[in-house]
Amino acid sequence: MRDIGDLLQRYLDEGFHFTDANLSPGEPILYRGAGGFEASKSAPLTLDEIEHFIASPDLGGENWRQRMRENRNTLEMACTFGQARLRCSVYETGGSAHTLRIAIRRQPLDVPPLETIGAPPNITKMLGRGKGLVLITGPTGAGKTTTMAALLDWINRRIPLHIQTIEQPIEYVHKRDKCVISQSEVPENSPSFAAGVEAALRHRPDIIAIGEILNRETVSAALHAATSGHLVIGTMHTNSCEDTIGAILQFYDGEEGEQRRATLATALVGIVSQVLIPSHDKKKLHLASEILFCNDTISRLIQQNKVRQIANAMRDDREYGMSLLNDSINMLWASQKISLRAAMRASYDPSGVGV
Repeated sequence: MRDIGDLLQRYLDEGFHFTDANLSPGEPILYRGAGGFEASKSAPLTLDEIEHFIASPDLGGENWRQRMRENRNTLEMACTFGQARLRCSVYETGGSAHTLRIAIRRQPLDVPPLETIGAPPNITKMLGRGKGLVLITGPTGAGKTTTMAALLDWINRRIPLHIQTIEQPIEYVHKRDKCVISQSEVPENSPSFAAGVEAALRHRPDIIAIGEILNRETVSAALHAATSGHLVIGTMHTNSCEDTIGAILQFYDGEEGEQRRATLATALVGIVSQVLIPSHDKKKLHLASEILFCNDTISRLIQQNKVRQIANAMRDDREYGMSLLNDSINMLWASQKISLRAAMRASYDPSGVGV
C-alpha cells in the first residue's frame, strides 16, 4: 500500500506548483494550478490508502471516524509537509455509497509579508483605531486566510499585543515576535467559533481573529467583542463590501435589526473583499480587491438600512481611500497581467471591466 503522505511530499520536493489537490478512490491525485485541475501520473488511489492517510497521527488519528460522525460527516485538519502547510477537508459524497474524499489546500509554511501578497497598501489604516470590526471577504480560494494571517503578522512584527485566534483548523502557525499569540481550534479547543470568541474575551486579548464568520451566533459574538474594546478581524464568504454588510444584517429583523444596524455602524472599521485571478500564462495568481472604510457616509447608510447605496458611496469617496473591485481588476488587465476573459470572470460586475 502506498503512503499518500510520501506522494504529496515527493511532489512538494520536486517543486510541483499547485494550490489545491483532490483525493478520491479510483482516481489519481488531482492537482490544481492557476490553470485548473490536472491529473497526476500516480496510479488511482484506493480507499485503504485514503483511510490510512487520514488516520496518520499528524492528521485525523485513529479516532477520525468518530470525529467525523460528531461533526456531521466532515473533518477539518491541517498538517506540515516540508515547507508547505496543507489544509485537509475530509467529506463524503455519493449518497448511500458514502464515497470518501479529501480536498487539500496548500499554503506556505511561513506567513507571507503583507507587502508581498498584493493587498491594498492602505489596508493597515484599519488597524489604527485598535478596536472595532475588520472583515476580509471573498469566495472560496480567494486568499482570505492568507490576507488575515499577513495582517496579524504585520502587527506581530511591530506592536506588543495579545492576539487570540479561533480557527478551523489552525492553518498558518504564528511565531512570537512582538506579540503574545494564542491559537485555538474548533472543535478541538472550542465547540464553535462563537463559543471561542466568548471564551477569548476572558483571556484579555487585544485582537481576536475569527477564521470564518458563517452564522448569526458568530456575527453576534464578533460584534460584542468589537464593541467591548477589542480589534476583531474575521473572514466571510461574500463577493463585495456591500454584500458583506447585507449578509450581516440579514441575520436580524424588526427591533433587533434596528439595534444591530446601529451596532454595526459604530463597530465596523473596514472591509476588504478580494479575488485571485490567474495570469496570462496561468502560472501564478494575482490578487484583486476592493476596500471600504466606514466613514460617516457609510455609517449613516448602514443605520438607515440603505445597503444598496454603499457601492455608489464607495465610488464617490475614493479620496478617502476606498475603491471598487473593478478598479483593481482593470489595473491588472491594463498592465497585461491578466486576460480580459479572466478579468470578466472574476468581477461581480463584468459590465465595468475593460472600460
